[in-house]
Amino acid sequence: MSNFHPVSTPKITNLIIDQIREIILSGGLKPKDKLPSERELGERFKASRIAVREALKNLEASGLIVIKPGSGVFVAETNSKTMSDSLYSILRIQNTSLNEITEARLMFEPRVAYLAAERITNKDIQLLEANIKKTESVLNSRMQSTNENIEFHSLVADSVHNTLISLTMRTMLEVARVMTLENSRSIKKRVTISIESFNRHKLIIEALRQHDSDKAYQLMRDHIVEVQAALKGAILGKSA
Repeated sequence: MSNFHPVSTPKITNLIIDQIREIILSGGLKPKDKLPSERELGERFKASRIAVREALKNLEASGLIVIKPGSGVFVAETNSKTMSDSLYSILRIQNTSLNEITEARLMFEPRVAYLAAERITNKDIQLLEANIKKTESVLNSRMQSTNENIEFHSLVADSVHNTLISLTMRTMLEVARVMTLENSRSIKKRVTISIESFNRHKLIIEALRQHDSDKAYQLMRDHIVEVQAALKGAILGKSA
């Protein structure tokens, strides 16, 4: 906290934002850490509480902090859910369709599967197999397995062992999950898609287990194409 220092210019709010952001990004404040109160920050920055409050609102909007009335201000736990919420809002404003999200996945996921086949570990395989068992149980109960399907694709991305790829994939998948559940006309149709996805997932796991990058790439590409085609009849709004 000793890194804070007074500021005094017409753009004081922006300077407060810059200082707090830099301290968070440099590790001076960790996720869940509590910031000083508005009054304390005002004293440290030699700024008004109005300027501090405006800066905190901007930082919260950017996802760096969380303001909890009655509790204080905390450094946010940045994760795929935080990112996907922001991205989802932007996509809704832009009237982006689920088909466009699926198209983006088609550009990204086959390559992820290719890399996963090269780098996957026994532990990764175990997690994917556990996902398959959980999905099978859900489908046997005649329920949709949208969440389990999303988890499968996230686990494949995690198998690349690249933090940026995992976070990007989870963000994209969370947006796809929300848009699917929000726009799908038919639960029955979603169950059908889930069953088809489940069968394809088992083939993908086998390719990953064999470290067959080319096969994993092709299977994932075929899978996304199949999902894209199936969703055309289940999604309201824009079509391909």
